[in-house]
Amino acid sequence: MGKVPVGVLDFKQFNDVQELLLLKKLFKLELAWKHAEYKNAPDLAYRLTDLKLYRAQLQRILSFRLYFLEIETNIGIISKIGVTTRLVLKRVAEVKIDLLAHYSSAAIKVLGTWEHRGNVELYFKHRYQGFNYPIRSLTEYYKFNIEDIKIVLRDLQQMQPKILSLDERNIFEENTSLIQVAV
Repeated sequence: MGKVPVGVLDFKQFNDVQELLLLKKLFKLELAWKHAEYKNAPDLAYRLTDLKLYRAQLQRILSFRLYFLEIETNIGIISKIGVTTRLVLKRVAEVKIDLLAHYSSAAIKVLGTWEHRGNVELYFKHRYQGFNYPIRSLTEYYKFNIEDIKIVLRDLQQMQPKILSLDERNIFEENTSLIQVAV
């Protein structure tokens, strides 16, 4: 855990740690709601709201596809990290339009995509902040040398495909087993 704040935990280990923490918090909120329901506690509606909000946050994380791009511009090669719920090729077309406002050419190559990995983007930005290469308001761009890009890509490729647990699948598919509580 101490490696996360200083950005030295690789993405595979980061996912291993964070996935457990995300599910632990979900379990804790579900338990608090069930306990409040059992006791018919006055804060039952608040517990249910907390649980629904957290499930919505998890659904958002799970719905994102992480992508990593290599972009050859007229003045050099840059990289981009991002997340999308759409097809990556649609997002690539938008990225190209954004970049052509700043460069005379932009050839984009998709280096990788990872389903259900919306949680990784923020850690990537933290881990590689020293390589950040903002282009005016566009902030998810990075300038790596040839050797560094190989290390970054290898680090990303070490992530195992995300296999959703039953709880995660239910959240992703918006199947909730929550009993409606009259408020």
